[in-house]
Amino acid sequence: MRSPVSALAFAQDGKTLVWGDYGGVWVEGKKLPMPLAQVHALAFSLDGKTLAVGGGTPGELGALCLLDWPSGKLRELRKQHTDLIVALAFAPDGKTLATASHNGTARFGERKLEGHAGQVLDIALLGSEILTACTDGSLRVFDSASGKLVRTLSQHTDRLYALTLLPGSPRCATASADKTVRLWQPGIGRMIRIVRGFEGSVLCLAFSPDGTRLYTGGEEGTVRVIEADSDRIVAQWKATSDWLLRLVVAPDGKTLATGDSAGTVRRWNALTGSPLPLPV
Repeated sequence: MRSPVSALAFAQDGKTLVWGDYGGVWVEGKKLPMPLAQVHALAFSLDGKTLAVGGGTPGELGALCLLDWPSGKLRELRKQHTDLIVALAFAPDGKTLATASHNGTARFGERKLEGHAGQVLDIALLGSEILTACTDGSLRVFDSASGKLVRTLSQHTDRLYALTLLPGSPRCATASADKTVRLWQPGIGRMIRIVRGFEGSVLCLAFSPDGTRLYTGGEEGTVRVIEADSDRIVAQWKATSDWLLRLVVAPDGKTLATGDSAGTVRRWNALTGSPLPLPV
């Protein structure tokens, strides 16, 4: 039995798909050697020459591997947390990394970001601020220079699973177990709107590169497409009979990839929802 898909990322070419599970990292179905017991996060550097892999050993170690791309050769292993690293984000300098962990902390480079009241499940960099999504239901905003907590946004009524940035905008969206997606302007602490209509927890989400569409997935196994400037669901399709855990949009906006709790990775036409073959 395959383990759940725990991480997904497109390389900069927009075609090569990388995914992670509890057993390692796969590049179009070929496994890379990896010194991590589990893999939970993937991120490419802005220049596309580095693949960061986060994971570790549950309850013991949160570790970060830096791989040369496209060779997949291990360049560096960093041990940074006392529990799994489950989310990663590169800073604009292409070197500094933000990490989120099940141990209730996040890091930006060598600086700890503390003050969470639960596991930190996602992290993103927005200008000079760092955003974290936490199982206590909060979206937290930290100053990247000092590492200090700036504000806490707690309008969700259940745990947050994911957050994503609206390209070219000071806004973000969050996915929650309260069966909603919410859009925010975190720099000023403003919630913009709530998107309802989900029948289960929303577990993952991603904006299209042009910022016009927001894709979501969750317990229902359905991909929903939300108009980014409203709360209108403009399209949806059944992607799996299992939980939809991860989704990612290719850099050109034409392809969407999904990963589910049964360990299945699929590709879709992001505009029509039609299934696409995975390369052999």
